[in-house]
Amino acid sequence: MLATDFEALASASDAMVVTEATPPFAITHVNSAWERLCGYTAAEAKGRTCSMLQGPRTDRSKLAVLHEAIAA
Repeated sequence: MLATDFEALASASDAMVVTEATPPFAITHVNSAWERLCGYTAAEAKGRTCSMLQGPRTDRSKLAVLHEAIAA
């Protein structure tokens, strides 16, 4: 990402997360809106995957649809 891309990410009011383009899709950047929404700091998220947001109440069927869309 270019510096201007990071500026746009940081200033966005919507929660945004950027991951590596290849599995396991490790988180590289998040913005402050994402931190507020998810309750994790950028430092806590960096290097982990979005699976850190899953819990016992995660709907696995919806997660499967998401995985299929990413693979397409």
